[in-house]
Amino acid sequence: VDSDDDNDDNDPKQWKPDPLDSMFAKTSIFKRNSDTIGLLVKIFGSREIFVEEYRKLLGHRLLMREKNFFKIDKETEYLELMKLRFGDESMQDCQVMINDIINSERDCKNIQTIIDNKMEYKDIIIPSLDVTIISSQYWPQCQESTFEKLKKTLPYKLPNEIEKLFKHFCETYGEIKKPREIYWLSNYGSVDLEFELNAQIIKIK
Repeated sequence: VDSDDDNDDNDPKQWKPDPLDSMFAKTSIFKRNSDTIGLLVKIFGSREIFVEEYRKLLGHRLLMREKNFFKIDKETEYLELMKLRFGDESMQDCQVMINDIINSERDCKNIQTIIDNKMEYKDIIIPSLDVTIISSQYWPQCQESTFEKLKKTLPYKLPNEIEKLFKHFCETYGEIKKPREIYWLSNYGSVDLEFELNAQIIKIK
């Protein structure tokens, strides 16, 4: 090692790693992620099978969360890495799924506002209804054979107020999104219940 240079900048004790936002650091992170993805592709046997399995995993991850449902920063970041590896066209279905979650938050709020302003609901308390509207052609949960079964009449009887709210939601969506329609997927979603028993408030999800 040449130690004749007295410049303090070359002192090994003064060395600091590149910041995370530097080009070198980003390149290193992408290279590691790319190597990992390449290994997974080999395990699955082909890029097509890997992309399809990733689509199924993404669909499950997006729909089954119970907290921070509309916060999908991580999923969006992972998808961008996948696009760099496989191209935009291969990941088109996954991008539609991400967009569905983003659009659902906005559309649901707009529809709920319209329902709240309807005259017939002025004097009653309207239960809150958060709906995730997904595109049936792109989600693995909506494969043709399964979707035809799921979109049939709900297998249980809803309370009258809730059934009316479901109906108004479908009608309002149809009015602002013609010619689209909504079919309820009865095996997804959850309900927050709060009731009083022996002077105690009990909450159930």
